[in-house]
Amino acid sequence: MFSLFFTHYYFITAYHYSNLLVYLLLFYLALQILGQKKLETVNYILLILLVALIIQTGWGLFEFAKGDNVRVNGSFFNSSYYAGYLIALISFPLAEISFGKERERRSIFSNVGMVLVFVCAFSALLASRSRAIIFVIIPFGLIVLARWKWKGLVSVFIIILALFIIPNPFLQRLKTLHKDPYAWERITIWKTSLNMIRHHPLGVGLGMYQYYYLRYTYPMKGIKIGRYSKKATRAHNEILHYSAEASPVFSICSIIFLGLILVPLTKKILKEPKKDPQYKKKLSFLASSWAIIFHSLVDSNLHQPPIAIVFIINLACLIYLFSEDFNLLKNTQLEIKSKNFVKWFVLVSSFIIALLM
Repeated sequence: MFSLFFTHYYFITAYHYSNLLVYLLLFYLALQILGQKKLETVNYILLILLVALIIQTGWGLFEFAKGDNVRVNGSFFNSSYYAGYLIALISFPLAEISFGKERERRSIFSNVGMVLVFVCAFSALLASRSRAIIFVIIPFGLIVLARWKWKGLVSVFIIILALFIIPNPFLQRLKTLHKDPYAWERITIWKTSLNMIRHHPLGVGLGMYQYYYLRYTYPMKGIKIGRYSKKATRAHNEILHYSAEASPVFSICSIIFLGLILVPLTKKILKEPKKDPQYKKKLSFLASSWAIIFHSLVDSNLHQPPIAIVFIINLACLIYLFSEDFNLLKNTQLEIKSKNFVKWFVLVSSFIIALLM
């Protein structure tokens, strides 16, 4: 936003603004495709996401079986992002298991296959040993709440209890946290982010967070040598990160936009009759979106293109699936018929990038 005109490194900021423009175009393109081919496209998207989950799950379990890495991370460089990606996708097989039998008659192989995918994905989550695994409660809790109401939440508490009692890689990771002096330094990073926001209310510029961090950081507790040497490239909280880089206005607008879509949809999905043939699709996309949002409060998961793309696809599919019977989205036009829209969008975007250059 305002940081566009205050950044000290225009090329870096231009690059990150172009990324946001690409994501916006992807969102627009997804709505266009959904508007043309309708429900068939949603089924293809679900298949692609399910295949992505299977590939990443297999990758992680293969790493765990080899024993090369203490914490598996699949195709991601960080196990936390790997866990976040699995959590974002695990709602799709879980919704199929919970609601699939009511909607259609599937072969026993299909039912067993969905259960196997879910069990393997959850096992890969445990193998990542990431603390982000706690956010699997979000999709799991929302789906069992929709399926079995408040009685289903008992199973959520049982799973949480089991994670902290039954020996598993995640529990082993928690037991060794006291040996890692940087394990809980997110609090220091968040304090530094707030300090940065206080000194730069208009933002330091997209992509500039890491270059301003050491200027406003606090000493790390428990570290005698190099107390100021640890530099964070991101705020590990997407709200604080974009508030520091693009001003709090950007974060507030984003929260309002997402709140206007996801909060009413969540209330509706919990009250909506389960006879709707698209119910499990709506629920799975919604559960996936909430999982990504909650994870973004303690990590920079939306800076990872795979997770960001899944989030964009989730929003586009939700808007399409609810467009006909939800008041907030009833008047949403999936197809922008005005040819001037694309023309002006490209013109303004090119002007902004050219201005930065």
